Amino acid sequence: MSQMNEVLKNPEMMKTAMAAAGSGPEAEMMKKMTENPEMMDAMTNMMKNIPPDQMQKMMEMSMKMKQGGGDPKDASQMLNDPEMMKAAEEMMKNMSPEALQSMAKSAGIEVSESHAKMMSKVMPYLMKCLKLWGFIKRMFVAMFSARGRVILAVVILMVAVGQHYLFAAEK
Repeated sequence: MSQMNEVLKNPEMMKTAMAAAGSGPEAEMMKKMTENPEMMDAMTNMMKNIPPDQMQKMMEMSMKMKQGGGDPKDASQMLNDPEMMKAAEEMMKNMSPEALQSMAKSAGIEVSESHAKMMSKVMPYLMKCLKLWGFIKRMFVAMFSARGRVILAVVILMVAVGQHYLFAAEK
């Protein structure tokens, strides 16, 4: 963790890390960070609030995404990975309103202090809604797969037969 803070504070170390990253989204992000001191401060402040074990998990997940050939920008990949969702939820929970405000400012979006506070309160609920959406999406994918359709047909048939005998007995 302290090594990461040292890298963020030292522009020469950042350039070395940028060269090691090669090309891709991480390299572009690091280049933007070295050009924008506000973004560097926001990233440093955000990383101060993240516990070392959570930082390690985030780094491992980033490596998994690189090895899997997945696009880090692909949100559906994040929704399908419960570990990734949990890490994102923890990160958003630990972010202060000031960190959100400075990150938005470095991205070119003006956010007032009251909006930043509201975002910090709403984000955990939004992340839970995203987890629920991922669960519902996986359920529908499973339900309408070949095996799921057979199971669904059997359940519907059993309900129909049960209703037939239940209502036929009342007459």
